[in-house]
Amino acid sequence: MPGRNLSTGNTTPETLPKPAPAASSTEGNTGATLVTDPATSVIGADLAVIGEGVTIVCKSTLVIAGEVPGDINGDWVTVAETGEVQGTIAARAVSVYGQVYGALRATTVTLHASARVNGDIAQMHLVIAEGAQFDGGVKRAQAESELQPVLEACDPAAAPQPY
Repeated sequence: MPGRNLSTGNTTPETLPKPAPAASSTEGNTGATLVTDPATSVIGADLAVIGEGVTIVCKSTLVIAGEVPGDINGDWVTVAETGEVQGTIAARAVSVYGQVYGALRATTVTLHASARVNGDIAQMHLVIAEGAQFDGGVKRAQAESELQPVLEACDPAAAPQPY
């Protein structure tokens, strides 16, 4: 996709990833626009993931409007206003409108006014909007390679089939 080139040394504002935008209150209470792009995955507000040692891997855009008690590895991850993650989020870009209890690792991290984050942030570019609540430490990575999520595990063909 154009505008998503994050090669080393080419990180002007025009080339930085742009996470999914927030929704207005007229679009429901998800806090993120539910994009019809087939490359976007959504964990809806009516969905709660339950289990121990959960890791979600998504090679494209992921919008979390529900509850996830585990780690997230993705390309672009947006935690909607109704979203809650209790684990580490590692992605090229993370945009938080909701709640995160865990570390954030991304080239670009954006905490919007409604964000509530309790955990450390490792990043190359950080934006914290007025009103966001953040409790943790911030570290600027020396290289983008330190921040890259693990996406190799996302091979649906290799997953065991339930039937």
